[in-house]
Amino acid sequence: MNTDHEGDGLASQEWAVSCSEASHELEWVLSDPQFQCSDRNKKFLRFVSEELFAGREGALKAYSIAVDVFGRPSSFDASTDPIVRIEATRLRSALSRYYELYGSSREFSIDLPKGRYVPMFSRQHRD
Repeated sequence: MNTDHEGDGLASQEWAVSCSEASHELEWVLSDPQFQCSDRNKKFLRFVSEELFAGREGALKAYSIAVDVFGRPSSFDASTDPIVRIEATRLRSALSRYYELYGSSREFSIDLPKGRYVPMFSRQHRD
């Protein structure tokens, strides 16, 4: 994603990733059988990524994810239902494991930084 706002879930300018590159990486990961993740967490990753691509990353909160991805009612309360935090932890783990085991040949990587629901697409550093 081409931007200089590192804290917005986007890579720094030096390692910038275009929206097209990020979208391609997303589709690659979601379709790779080696990416061991539940279908609902694939839906979670797609949702948060598409919101980022559309410039709506500021709206990515537990409430919107719970309602739009996990089908929770509009009365959803994150303080009493930890579904989004639990599934985000699982998704982070699946992404980390995937890139650790199978991602060394990938030019890009996807991360879901802890404490946020905005994915980060990065160009992997090569030695």
